[in-house]
Amino acid sequence: MISASQTYKSLNLMPLYLVIIIDSMGPGIMLATFGLLLNNEQMGILRQPISPELRYSLYGLILGVGTIIMFLTTPLWGTLSDQLGKKSILVICMLGTTLGYLTLSIAVNDKNISIFILGRFLISVTAGSISIAQSALIDNSVHSNKSARIGLSNVFGGLGLILGALLAGITSDNNLYLEVTH
Repeated sequence: MISASQTYKSLNLMPLYLVIIIDSMGPGIMLATFGLLLNNEQMGILRQPISPELRYSLYGLILGVGTIIMFLTTPLWGTLSDQLGKKSILVICMLGTTLGYLTLSIAVNDKNISIFILGRFLISVTAGSISIAQSALIDNSVHSNKSARIGLSNVFGGLGLILGALLAGITSDNNLYLEVTH
């Protein structure tokens, strides 16, 4: 039987799971929309026509370099979260990610690839929140429920990927785009 205190502790962890869902939506959104934004001349962000090879190379660079930046900066966020507190670093990471997505939306609206790359950079630099949230889950667990909490965080991460791709698919519909802009 689950006690009231265990239920309360589980509810206190929901913000961490929400961070995992929100941050996991990013790759689903990016994979579903970046190709469209770089390859569709009607909806794309490139102002001048360029060759398909250059478009594909740019797509790979934007995704690949972003992933390398995440690989390099996530351990730094982890160290900072251990020194300064997980909550404050989670807030910084989520604010940075939000700023990155706002920058991406400005870039798409203005059809500006430089601002788009800046937005992707901001998202990549501040992408440590999943690791920090999982670390906080472990810190707030007893030995008997650590693996269950990490398993649940993976479920929420998968849910975020699915929701991100779904959201991107709905919002990148050509017909929806044409109806909104005309």
